Amino acid sequence: MDGLHTGLYTKLEKNQIRYILIPSATNDTDGHVSIELKTTEFNREEEYEALSYAWGPQDDKTPIHLWIGNYCFDFPVANNLVAALKSLRCKNKARLLWIDALCINHQDPDERKSQLEKMHLYYRHAINVCIWLGEESDNSNVAMDFIPDILKVSPLEKPAVHRAYRPKWIALSKLLARDWFNRRWVIQETVLARKATVCCGNKTVSWPDFVDAVAMSDAKWDEISKVLSKHDAELLGAVFARGARTMIHLSSNLFRRDCGGNIVERLQDMENLLLNLRMFNVAHAADTVYAILELAKD
Repeated sequence: MDGLHTGLYTKLEKNQIRYILIPSATNDTDGHVSIELKTTEFNREEEYEALSYAWGPQDDKTPIHLWIGNYCFDFPVANNLVAALKSLRCKNKARLLWIDALCINHQDPDERKSQLEKMHLYYRHAINVCIWLGEESDNSNVAMDFIPDILKVSPLEKPAVHRAYRPKWIALSKLLARDWFNRRWVIQETVLARKATVCCGNKTVSWPDFVDAVAMSDAKWDEISKVLSKHDAELLGAVFARGARTMIHLSSNLFRRDCGGNIVERLQDMENLLLNLRMFNVAHAADTVYAILELAKD
């Protein structure tokens, strides 16, 4: 499991939170990722970001430098998180993040329960939620660059004519098939966010643009499929039928908001959410409910 050994934690008091501080990339002298664990009072005005990502395999880890006060520990972290930490380093400034795998003592059942109940607050009050899809692979750069093109509508006007877009649709399908889109927790992490950005490798797009592009593509699916081979059409169609389509649909149908974007009414009951989100995965059985508790109206 990602996280710190139990002995490295101090007990969190009632209103305390842990953050991860990632120093600027200019401080990287030996190639290792270096982070600092900070414990402080939870302040809703604090300018921090929250990470949304798929934990991935926990049996393949890389050591990072973990600072707690004046002490540095070599600590093994799952490779997907190491990649995210490297990608999220800013060139000339430190970055403050809340990351569930590192900021919660998952070996302490009481703390884990208490912190999971507060996760909606952490994502809601973050200045930005960083959605990490993983490192560049399977032409993901092509897929990320394709998002702005879709929003220009040109690939959707007469998709069957634009066969040059075929590799881009295939790249997009592979991007949407990544593990992040199958996690139940990501629904809460994104719909409660004040702002969210999608990161894959060194590419970044805004979450609203990503949502709009996927929704527009889904609406034009019958025409897009004519550009693709039967195999590719089945692949992309299956992706839309799984997490991506459900996530996009629910994102706009969970709440009624005021003109300032504040939630004024929850629209879905727990039974309906459990039914519609049954294809999304959780690591612990209790998370089946915890992950959507703050989304339900009952």
